[in-house]
Amino acid sequence: MTVLDVRFSDWIQKGFALFSTHASILLVSGLVAVAITGVTLGLLAGPMLAGMAVIVLNLQDDRLARPTLNELFKGFDYTLATIPVTLAFYALAALHWVVSHLPAIGQVISTVVLSVGGALATLSVFHLVARRVAPRQSAPVWWSLFVANWGPLLGFFILTALIGGVGAILPFGIGLVVTAPLYLCISGVAYLAIARQCVEL
Repeated sequence: MTVLDVRFSDWIQKGFALFSTHASILLVSGLVAVAITGVTLGLLAGPMLAGMAVIVLNLQDDRLARPTLNELFKGFDYTLATIPVTLAFYALAALHWVVSHLPAIGQVISTVVLSVGGALATLSVFHLVARRVAPRQSAPVWWSLFVANWGPLLGFFILTALIGGVGAILPFGIGLVVTAPLYLCISGVAYLAIARQCVEL
């Protein structure tokens, strides 16, 4: 498995720059995606994540026209393929609830589980959108990459999860409208950087 050159400070900076440059489309898309995900109790989390991935990847490709809100709904093209991701998010939420109640180290373990699980699921969706590889096929590859590069990737995953999770503190998902697209911009930058290095992808 490829040993990655993980430059997470560079990836985070580029993610912030991507978000600030295209804030209008990302905020509008984030608002709609969070609203649809919330109204459906997370059942459409996978398609909405795929739609946001389409937008983020398009914004990084100078050959493509600037995406519009319509690109978000292209996520529905991946509804069946993203079912495992949606189920994984439910499983992560349940595991977080259980583990976080463990004494002493429960919160630490929960943070690691959520950070790693959420990042691998998100990267699998970017892989689906970019290469049409189903998450159930790419998830084992991403896990193997994480195992081979667990030190730097764990630090990156935890830091980006903290950035993305700040929005969850505010009521009614208001903060997620901002932090979720920012998290996905950073993840999209990381995806392309990793994909360029990894022959397995």
